[in-house]
Amino acid sequence: MNYRTRQEIFDIVARHLLTQGERSTAPKLGCAYRDGSGRKCAIGALIPDDLYSRDLEGFRADSPCILKAANIDASDGLFAAGLQDVHDKYLPHEWREKLEGWASTYNLSPAVLGDFA
Repeated sequence: MNYRTRQEIFDIVARHLLTQGERSTAPKLGCAYRDGSGRKCAIGALIPDDLYSRDLEGFRADSPCILKAANIDASDGLFAAGLQDVHDKYLPHEWREKLEGWASTYNLSPAVLGDFA
């Protein structure tokens, strides 16, 4: 299987979060992969509509069911969970700075962030 690379994951997540500019939250769940209003969280942006199910809600980003739906190799589970934390633990105005740090930590190109200068 051809899993997404870390760079591909980062680019999709960064572009999504900075474009959306809002958290995806749902009552009783807090942060949610999908909020029912069209918003998606960091990892929710990687899950195609045909593979999304409300049954995925409540699972961590490094859970096998989430990794499979998002096409992420299990060896990148902690990487995905860290990107999920950017969405879940920080306010939208902090996301760009956190993503810059993430790119630096993992030696990724931050070029996609230039679209949101």
